Amino acid sequence: MENSNTSFYMNGATFYAMSVVLAYCMDGNNEIQETVTSFETLISRLQIIKKEAKEYISIPFSVDIVVKDKGYISVGLGENESIIIWYVATDDVYLTSLGDEQAVGTKLYYFGDWSELPAKHTISWEAALSVIKAWIGLEDINDCINWIS
Repeated sequence: MENSNTSFYMNGATFYAMSVVLAYCMDGNNEIQETVTSFETLISRLQIIKKEAKEYISIPFSVDIVVKDKGYISVGLGENESIIIWYVATDDVYLTSLGDEQAVGTKLYYFGDWSELPAKHTISWEAALSVIKAWIGLEDINDCINWIS
């Protein structure tokens, strides 16, 4: 795949700037799409978005990290935790992160709407970062964490 856009090398894969988009909507009307060019930039933007979202909503906000022709992951931006929803474009299925299967209760996140999800879907922020890094590095994210349909 030849591409004249800015690129960088990470984990054995060439990452093209035009292939990864951060998408979110804070005001309910205007979707924002930003091209990201590095893992560090992406994580910095997630921290800023998390802080800015608190002005609009009292529960953890989410963003989509879109990889063209691969699908997207919706990442919940909790304080020290996350819930990730993975849309697998090749199979047209959704998978959700699976943390402690014995966890009880629910967690509220904003995934385009107020979403009350079983607490068992909660994973640590560190685990979420490993999924994000693999996702934008065009690696398989199946083995980063457990998933459930």
